[in-house]
Amino acid sequence: MTSMTSPPCPLGLILAAALLIAGAAPASWPPPPTAEAVLLHPDLPEYLDRGWLERLDLFLEVDGLQRVRFERAVWGAVLARLEIDDSQQGARVVIRNVTGAYWRELQARAAAMLAGEPWPLGAADSAELDDTDPLAQIRAWPEVPAPPARLPRELLAAGQVPWRGHWLALIEVGARLDVTAFNTFFTPMGQIGIAFGRGLSDRVAPLLGFHAGFGDMRADFETEFGEGRTNVFGFTLNTLYRQPVGERHSLYLEAGGGYHIRSLYWGGLFVDVRTGQLVRGYVVEQQHWGWNLRFGWMRGRDHPSRPRLLDIGLGVQTSPANRWVFQTDDRVFTAADRDIWVIFSVRFWDGL
Repeated sequence: MTSMTSPPCPLGLILAAALLIAGAAPASWPPPPTAEAVLLHPDLPEYLDRGWLERLDLFLEVDGLQRVRFERAVWGAVLARLEIDDSQQGARVVIRNVTGAYWRELQARAAAMLAGEPWPLGAADSAELDDTDPLAQIRAWPEVPAPPARLPRELLAAGQVPWRGHWLALIEVGARLDVTAFNTFFTPMGQIGIAFGRGLSDRVAPLLGFHAGFGDMRADFETEFGEGRTNVFGFTLNTLYRQPVGERHSLYLEAGGGYHIRSLYWGGLFVDVRTGQLVRGYVVEQQHWGWNLRFGWMRGRDHPSRPRLLDIGLGVQTSPANRWVFQTDDRVFTAADRDIWVIFSVRFWDGL
């Protein structure tokens, strides 16, 4: 009889290999950055190593400095992320707050160095923080330990996030009024809407939207033709431009075009006055391409990672119109040529 030995367990081998690999793997250092990089100059790399720092005369007083990365803080300021490894404290990351004057000096210094020109050693230095600054607890000079990847919400709550590179969504609530002869048929309406866009810059965003309005038919028209309701729908593509007028406040102008639908609808039985035919329900509808314009006021709301805004605006929508004629023995209801609506609404924005 031939003796046989069982083969090693594959699962055991896999677990043993995983433990060996885990034990041999070095600790991850430095920790990955969590903020957006800001380049000191377009021709400089994201990370400035010791060679670049010596050429730029930056942070040479820091013993064991390995490299530096400039980052955008959540409140908009510039921070310097210093990766250090020295014999006294070992490997660590510290954060320095860079004042506006010092940052401009560094930019000028980098541009001169890359152009092969000398630069004067400026006297710009870090400004002392205002004790009344609500962000002083996380903005410090000359340096503090790197903050955790997720700061406490109460520290991150202040500050507005720029639009650029963010997808935006908004919901709209308001009212609309027809200001042409077509108000013979349409009463003022309530309106709701939704739109999506993307910040091309901190001031410009294209928006693709949909809106719907719901109202009633005019009482004298219903007296002659029966009770019904009115609907308005629209699909729009607009571009919004905002002009800041304060730290949180902006005025904006939005313009574009779209496809607009307006309809009258009767429920129940209806007698067509032209044919005498008895029908159950009746719809009269118009569909046209048109343009729209809106202006208003916008206020930024604080959020740590997404742009959030509130805006109040007044808009105008216009499109060509077919001729509508409804008549009885005593009255004629008619409108034609162009349909113009005025819309007042409030919109709530949020970044995606």
